Amino acid sequence: FRMELPESAATAVTIYDVIGRLVRVLVNENLVAGVHSFRFDASNLPSGIYVYQVVSVRNQLTGTMNLVR
Repeated sequence: FRMELPESAATAVTIYDVIGRLVRVLVNENLVAGVHSFRFDASNLPSGIYVYQVVSVRNQLTGTMNLVR
């Protein structure tokens, strides 16, 4: 997972399954402005659709990803 922050901010990146259960917290800390990469280890998860959410002080982004085994 890769993202760019325009300014330093407290940021959380989380992954949920399709029924809204929290699967992983990739980061939950203050990040400096710039490009950041996070590894999402899905080796023990079943195939399916997952929702990612990025929340910082001024922005929120939500999207889906499809995990295929």
